Amino acid sequence: MANDAFVPLRAEDFTDVRVPRRLLNYADLVDAITHRLAKNYVAETKGLNATGLGRYMRLRGRFDVRLRVSATAWWSHGITPLWCEYDCAEGVAHFLRSKFDDVQVDGSGKSTIVRFPVRLKAGVERDDVIDSAVEQMVRIADALKDLPVTG
Repeated sequence: MANDAFVPLRAEDFTDVRVPRRLLNYADLVDAITHRLAKNYVAETKGLNATGLGRYMRLRGRFDVRLRVSATAWWSHGITPLWCEYDCAEGVAHFLRSKFDDVQVDGSGKSTIVRFPVRLKAGVERDDVIDSAVEQMVRIADALKDLPVTG
């Protein structure tokens, strides 16, 4: 992204409130998804922070992830604004890549970040968007739970 040419700013970039309104909608979805996961005992947030447009949570009592609006991942991959990130070893990333077709992996060795796209349903009510995203997060939680034990 840093290599892209700078696009000159326009006055409309500052006065058109559609972009910030939508970003706030996405941030609200992150909160709602996290709340629903906690309510269903899939995630917990005690002792973990919210961050700008995201939320740290612990899935299945063991796996610390961050669900967030990632403009960089969205711009790079064009899939969705919401991403679930898991920091893990390279071998774990390889296992997760075998379980999901569309995960993105950055880094290698001890510092590898796996990014799972959380696809948002278009043209449906908010609760349907949340339900779909929660189902995807449960699938991620289940895949993490199935990680091979290393020792």
